[in-house]
Amino acid sequence: MEWELYMFKRKNSYCYRGKSHTGLGYENALDFAMRGARVILACRSKSRADEARDKIVAKTGNQNVVVKLLDLQSFKSIRDFCEDINKNEESLDILVNNAGVAYLGEGKTEDGLLKVMQTNHFGPFLLTHLLIDKLKKSTPSRIVNVSSFLAKSADLKLDQINEYPKTSTVQAENMLYNNTKLCNLLFTIELAKKLEGTGVTVLAAHPGATTTELGRGLNKFILMAFDVLRTLYFWKPVEGAQCQIYCSVAKNLEIYHGEFFGNCKKIEMYEKAKDVVLGKALWRKSEEMTKLGENEKL
Repeated sequence: MEWELYMFKRKNSYCYRGKSHTGLGYENALDFAMRGARVILACRSKSRADEARDKIVAKTGNQNVVVKLLDLQSFKSIRDFCEDINKNEESLDILVNNAGVAYLGEGKTEDGLLKVMQTNHFGPFLLTHLLIDKLKKSTPSRIVNVSSFLAKSADLKLDQINEYPKTSTVQAENMLYNNTKLCNLLFTIELAKKLEGTGVTVLAAHPGATTTELGRGLNKFILMAFDVLRTLYFWKPVEGAQCQIYCSVAKNLEIYHGEFFGNCKKIEMYEKAKDVVLGKALWRKSEEMTKLGENEKL
């Protein structure tokens, strides 16, 4: 990876990102702090977030790193978080929708949605809508949605989007995760259309196969085998984070509004994500499932 390619400082910037106490999120936050940015660690676990903040401050000397609680499995938490940001933060230059989970089973959130689907798609969909005015006022600004090559294997059916797949457990979990990653791409494309000409650039990033905590919900024997595979073949988090960092801070990416990046370069959007009818239908479904008010819709 060509680190020097984007190791420049975006001055007076405020950077927000999701799930920043481990893995890709931690590396994102660390990199932004190294550039002198104001960084908000938006996390569900305050203790782990505080620990991450202390490490980042110690490594960078940047004291302008703060922790705010955000639970994407709760629409109330999302609304409380966004109200805080909109009221108390001067600007919002970068929004990285990075938080992602898998292997959480059939459980549903307090809002009645599958935990994986709400964390990976519906939560970021609502959060982005509620922060969009702040992003518009901070232009030029960016939204980076973290997706995956696994979106290619998705089988998304909107009438079953909140139903746990009826198949073997591991296959069901994989199907559900893949569907959320396709949702990330469909969301990116539709959002880019709606923000055309506003000065807010929307990009999607694929981090590659990276060693993170994503599989922590797996059966312990499967997880042991998975850990061996990850150790041998997967990137480290600092390597996997480079693409989303690049999409966040590299210069002159506005021309790629609505595009998909992997390994710090534009890659071809997957065919399933190009389905205009599906993209528009998912948008309407997401508005419905997140209970967006008429004044909150784009």
